[in-house]
Amino acid sequence: MELKEEEARVCAALAGLPPLQRAALAWRLDGFTTGETGTALGMTHHAVRQNLSRGRARLKTPLPSATDGGGR
Repeated sequence: MELKEEEARVCAALAGLPPLQRAALAWRLDGFTTGETGTALGMTHHAVRQNLSRGRARLKTPLPSATDGGGR
């Protein structure tokens, strides 16, 4: 049960990212390079790197847990 709650919080955090940040992270997780991702998304590899960096920074903010009022 606790894993499902954690998965829901992670999915919500990812869903809260801007679309390009979310896409860049998804492509990276699937093993694509910044160049391959840029080609697929129609942007430079520099823009992909910037979106990866910003997306990671946003995800580093602590996710609320069930024990600190973030759960039900």
